[in-house]
Amino acid sequence: MEEFFENEPSITWAAIGIGSWNLVVTILAKDAEEFHKTSTKLFNQCENLNSHANFIATEAYTLPNQYLYQDIPEKLQKTTYLSQKDDPMDFEEDDIKILRELSENARITNTELSQKLDLKIGKISYRIGKLEKEGVIQAYKPMLNVQKLGRHTHIILLKINYKNQEQEKELLDHIQSLKCTKYIEKGIGRWDLAVALHQKNMAHFNQIINNLREKFKQTINMFETMLILKEYKCHFIPKHAS
Repeated sequence: MEEFFENEPSITWAAIGIGSWNLVVTILAKDAEEFHKTSTKLFNQCENLNSHANFIATEAYTLPNQYLYQDIPEKLQKTTYLSQKDDPMDFEEDDIKILRELSENARITNTELSQKLDLKIGKISYRIGKLEKEGVIQAYKPMLNVQKLGRHTHIILLKINYKNQEQEKELLDHIQSLKCTKYIEKGIGRWDLAVALHQKNMAHFNQIINNLREKFKQTINMFETMLILKEYKCHFIPKHAS
C-alpha cells in the first residue's frame, strides 16, 4: 500500500489509524473523472475494504499550534488553503517546479533553487514574489512531529444540523478556541465538518468530545473519530500539477 500511495500522483495524504475508520486518503483531483479513476485504483488495492465514504472539502484552513504559546494572541492567524472564493491562477511550468520544491523544503534558498531547477535567481525571486502576492503561497511553516511533543493526531468527523449562521459560527468559534485544533475543513458528503486535533492523550480527547456533545447536542447529529497511527504520505503539491 505504501508504494501505491507514493506512486499515485493525485493522492496527497494517506494515513492509517483506529476508530470509526482505519484509513484516510486525500485525493487532489482536477475533475470528477480523475477523482473516479484514482478512487477505483484505491479500492482495487484495498482487498478487504468493507465500507467507504466520501467527503468533498469546500473550505479549509489551518491554525497555529496554540499549545506551544504561553500567551495566545487575541486574534488567531488562520491560513486558508481551500476556498470557494478563490479564482484559478494561470501558472507557468516553472511556478509548479518552484512550488513543489518549497512544499518539500520551505527553507531552501533561492540560490539552491536556482541550481536545482536551472533557473536564474532573479526569475526565482520574481516568481516566488508573485506567488506570494497572488495568495498561492500564504505561509512558510514547519511540519512538526507532534508525537515528539507528546501529542497525538485525532480526526473528528461531524454531521451538522445548523438552524442558522449564528449556530455555525458558535460551533466553529468553539472548535477554533481549543488549543489543540490544527485543521478545520468544511465540506459535503457523509460529513459536513472535519477537524484535526493534536491532543495530549485519550483522556484529553474524550473530554473535548464530551464537551462538544453537551454544548452542541442540538447542532451535531453524528460523531465519528479516528486516531492517526501512521502517515504513509504527505505531499502538498500533486505530481501531475500543471
